Amino acid sequence: MAYSHITVARINKDTADYIERFNTRTHIPSPNDATEDTTMQIFTKNTRVIDGMYVSKKLGTLCDAILKVNRHVKFGVAKHTKGEFVHGTNRQALAEVWVYMPEHEYAMMRVGFADYAVKGHMEGKFGVYSRLLQNNKFNPQRDQYYMVASDDIDRIMKTVKKVMRPYSPHETANVVFESYQGKVHSNVWKATSEAREAKDATIGLNDLRNELFALYDLGYEFASETLKNKVGKWKKAVTELNEAEAKKRNAYFVSVVLRGEELLCNVMTVDDVRNIHIIKDTNISQVFKMDDLPEDIAEKVATLGMVDKGHYVEDVGMKVSDTTFWIDRT
Repeated sequence: MAYSHITVARINKDTADYIERFNTRTHIPSPNDATEDTTMQIFTKNTRVIDGMYVSKKLGTLCDAILKVNRHVKFGVAKHTKGEFVHGTNRQALAEVWVYMPEHEYAMMRVGFADYAVKGHMEGKFGVYSRLLQNNKFNPQRDQYYMVASDDIDRIMKTVKKVMRPYSPHETANVVFESYQGKVHSNVWKATSEAREAKDATIGLNDLRNELFALYDLGYEFASETLKNKVGKWKKAVTELNEAEAKKRNAYFVSVVLRGEELLCNVMTVDDVRNIHIIKDTNISQVFKMDDLPEDIAEKVATLGMVDKGHYVEDVGMKVSDTTFWIDRT
């Protein structure tokens, strides 16, 4: 995952929510509730309170060391932070917190004492998570890429001092740039989409087409010779389309069969080929001897006999097989 740039506003909100939830879940023991009283004593004995939050003792020690370097920093939670169950209780103390300056936009780093192994199950270590760290032992998509961990608090404090820096204006601009750029792009994309829709709607009108064709027929001098040629080709194509659509397609289905030593042709009449969906058994059929086959049909059958199966010849027909043919009625 990419580095998590956490705003101070987010930390303030999440920390207030966390403290409220913690206080709501924590049972206030009654004078007769000795067990709960003991559990709470164990919990408070093994934790520290930092900025209103219960943190593990190790983390509390690290927070104290950070405050000695800069007493103005604050600590808080945001998103998912690690926790640590205190032995002997069912309560969980924080094992990580974010470090920030209240007057700045973003938190400087996240610190903790936890298991930072990729697969877990190792002893806890002090850890620092910062945009200014790059641990090339790990994939940039892992949190560990932006971390340094050590079981030595003095060593980890050297890293803390190095990265405990507020975001510069340049850094802040880069963090929010992608979001801003997306807004800018979205306005361009929206305008592009609207322009395309308006163009398509105009081109789709027959009025525009007819106006261009009329100008072409009148010999209008187009400023672009290329456009003039394209309009001419468009007009020719539309004319051919109109003629094809206006032409009613009627046909014969011819089957040639050998009966004894005589060739017979079954000729079925099919009307309006373009608009029907199925050939009905009520279609008129006639049987002709080959020599009696109407001349126009015989000529077209002979022509289709010379082409490949499935081949269609305009105004002639299509060869289905050596003995069956679709014949255009013209």
